[in-house]
Amino acid sequence: MVRRGLSLRVQTRPRATLTDVNTGQPLPGKTVRFTAGRTAICSGVTNASGSASCTGTLGRLLDNVLNGGYTATFDGDDTFDAADADAELLRL
Repeated sequence: MVRRGLSLRVQTRPRATLTDVNTGQPLPGKTVRFTAGRTAICSGVTNASGSASCTGTLGRLLDNVLNGGYTATFDGDDTFDAADADAELLRL
């Protein structure tokens, strides 16, 4: 009998990286909102590497799992268009 392993990755902090699609350069100082379905989880500001993360409450993180992941949204500004992307919190 061959046993098969199960890979489980739990990311407790939603995170996203924001870059300029034309140059590939990171966009620091931009606010990214994280939502699960229609539920706001939290928001974070991108660092020098263009990465943003935040810590949501347990209830909001559970919404994230039940909705199959989360969406990271940048609302855009005077220079850059809005953007969003979906990600998983839990991967089996």
